[in-house]
Amino acid sequence: MPTSDEQTLGASLDVQEERLRKYCNQMGYNIIDNIPYREDESAKTFEKRPVIQGIMNYIRKNKSRVNKLLFLQWDRYSRDIISASENLKELLKSGVEPNAIEAPLDFNSDTWPLLLEYRHNATTSKGQKTQWTVFMEHWQKENVLIKHQEGYKNVRISKHETHVEIDTNTAPFIQAMFKEVAKDIETPCYIRRKFARKGYNIPESSFLEMLRNKFYIGKIRVPAYKGEPEYYVNGEHEAIIDEETFYKVQETLDGKRKKTPKLSKAINPDLYLRKFLICPVCGCALTGATSSGNGGKYTYYFCCNNQKHIRMRAE
Repeated sequence: MPTSDEQTLGASLDVQEERLRKYCNQMGYNIIDNIPYREDESAKTFEKRPVIQGIMNYIRKNKSRVNKLLFLQWDRYSRDIISASENLKELLKSGVEPNAIEAPLDFNSDTWPLLLEYRHNATTSKGQKTQWTVFMEHWQKENVLIKHQEGYKNVRISKHETHVEIDTNTAPFIQAMFKEVAKDIETPCYIRRKFARKGYNIPESSFLEMLRNKFYIGKIRVPAYKGEPEYYVNGEHEAIIDEETFYKVQETLDGKRKKTPKLSKAINPDLYLRKFLICPVCGCALTGATSSGNGGKYTYYFCCNNQKHIRMRAE
């Protein structure tokens, strides 16, 4: 329980100890009192804190005796997020749960590293940045690293810092796909297959998800958290799709744009009556095809249900 400037605000070592002991009594936890746990060192680093080093050495030698390491707030544990993360992983690997009683984390969730950064910065960040701004900066980096976005690439600046850049090799394909879908002439699935034939193939589910993703207009989704609904904020990455095109695509996907007829493929001039003729036997529409034989090519209309009903030369 390191000291800080907040002692004048009622967060002295005595106050911290009182709160922690009260919490342990309420939860029925046994407190190990034969090791030091009070220190007056700064929480900026682990190396210059003999008490926390002593606690870690005790845990390493007595793994079965220690189940939890508790403190008041995350900035009482450490103000160095990188060192804190490494220390947390060591504790968890040893079967010890470290936690702040006033801002606990759920270590069964995959998002605990992200929430740790938010809660750490929410209590330690100074200046003009708000808590949510700090949270979003770290969330954006975490989100980008977890899931690759088509048309972008992750560029590592240093060991602990990355940013997103436009991939000049793939971004033109993404831009062209959005523009084609926005025209509302061909179906999105047909457009995807057309680009696949050109050498740029995206699975259908990923393609439809991409068309809905506001990441391409420079937005970042903040997930719902503890009753707060999800919402979008401006990201630090550069947009590759303009908002007008993006929202035309949304109208197309939602079926709100009915003015332009869909064309699945170009009309064959030799079979221009294909959509207007019906079979005199069963009433089904006639289709047609061109076949080769006897040194030439011949075009026929025939029943799409049964070719025995009718088959006639297009001429």
